[in-house]
Amino acid sequence: MKKGNLQADGSFHQSDGLSRAPHGSGRDSAPFVSDAAAEPYCQTDGETGLCGNRPKVAFVCVHNSCRSQIAEALGKHFANHVFESYSAGTETKPGINQDAVRLMKRLYGIDMERTQHSKLLERLPDVDMVVTMGCNVECPLLPCKHREDWGLDDPTGKDDAAFARTIAEIFCKIEDLQKRIQGGQLLL
Repeated sequence: MKKGNLQADGSFHQSDGLSRAPHGSGRDSAPFVSDAAAEPYCQTDGETGLCGNRPKVAFVCVHNSCRSQIAEALGKHFANHVFESYSAGTETKPGINQDAVRLMKRLYGIDMERTQHSKLLERLPDVDMVVTMGCNVECPLLPCKHREDWGLDDPTGKDDAAFARTIAEIFCKIEDLQKRIQGGQLLL
């Protein structure tokens, strides 16, 4: 099912910034760029669908084993066309939190252990934005153009419902970040 709204002129406005005539309306159904999307943050290269100069976003937590790993995975999965996602910690754990791994597989089909590992801040490339997860981490060694704290509770040691709430909150924040970058609200 398409996401969007039927407009007064009979066009269908989709959330991707494209408008199309409703199927069977007799009007040309080729997409055209709406005013809202007239000046996108970046142009895709046509082959991969990725922006040519995507900003790099680092999700930082103390141990880089749970929240920051979830944010990196969701960013790569849902917003990779807008920004590059990385994660790191001021310390590391031997592996990613197994409850986070299990629930991300179940909820989104994302296997974080296949594509990610716990790493220190020094392993990050130069980034445009730093997002701390709410663990009061100060990152003076990470220069960036924008920094913010998401204030997320750590679900480690809690039940699946707590993990699911944290994962859902991170998903919403990734979506919001994507919209802010695309809308030019963050100059990265």
